[in-house]
Amino acid sequence: MAVADPAVRIKVPASYITCNRPGQLEFFVPDELTVGQSYRLELVSQFSCGDYQVKEPRVCASPIELLVVA
Repeated sequence: MAVADPAVRIKVPASYITCNRPGQLEFFVPDELTVGQSYRLELVSQFSCGDYQVKEPRVCASPIELLVVA
């Protein structure tokens, strides 16, 4: 399935995340990303230091666009 609208968010399933530690996040890229299209990575979390859960989700967005290549 190709993504027609780049403004649409694509969620990475939890099963795709291989490492989620403070300062390090590794995951497999979903298949539905379109080759030749640029994407911006956003991390949305409700956790803070020491497994403390905050009420409102926090969003951290990458200032760099990622280009999908074959």
